[in-house]
Amino acid sequence: PRLRKEDRVQTLVLLASGTRVFEVALQFNCHRNTISRLQNRFQLAGYIFDTPKPLALVSDKYDHETLLLITMD
Repeated sequence: PRLRKEDRVQTLVLLASGTRVFEVALQFNCHRNTISRLQNRFQLAGYIFDTPKPLALVSDKYDHETLLLITMD
């Protein structure tokens, strides 16, 4: 399950207060990598919330326009 927005904020508060990553993960019932990625994202980019995926408008051979989700993987 995804962490709620409130949980993400609380996670960073706990980490800033010295709580270890695995202890925070136990508290929120998620994997320690989830907490670690959240912490890294905040340190590198300055945000903790999901960003929308980019979309592209394309036309098929019949000129029907369709929105496609572009993955950056």
